[in-house]
Amino acid sequence: MNLSIFTEFGPIAIAAVISGVISYFISFLLMKIHRLLIFLIPGILGILSILLLVMGLMAEDWSILGIYILFSFAIIGFVGTLVASLILWFRTKKSEN
Repeated sequence: MNLSIFTEFGPIAIAAVISGVISYFISFLLMKIHRLLIFLIPGILGILSILLLVMGLMAEDWSILGIYILFSFAIIGFVGTLVASLILWFRTKKSEN
């Protein structure tokens, strides 16, 4: 039972962690420009995932499958980058006080 749970959700968690690690360093560099740019990457991925969801709902042929696959990748990236940005946000907020 536990192995089947890992084989189902393991790759999703690994992809979210990889996107979060990459986003952490990019957001750290963007933070040096302006503090609110920490949330630029999750914002872009969130908007992209919403657009893909709407496109998938409007599709009437087999392209819906490809659109939903891209939507799932965008959601996984959104979650990973949002967690990384929140960690960076609270870490810098704690160091300011």
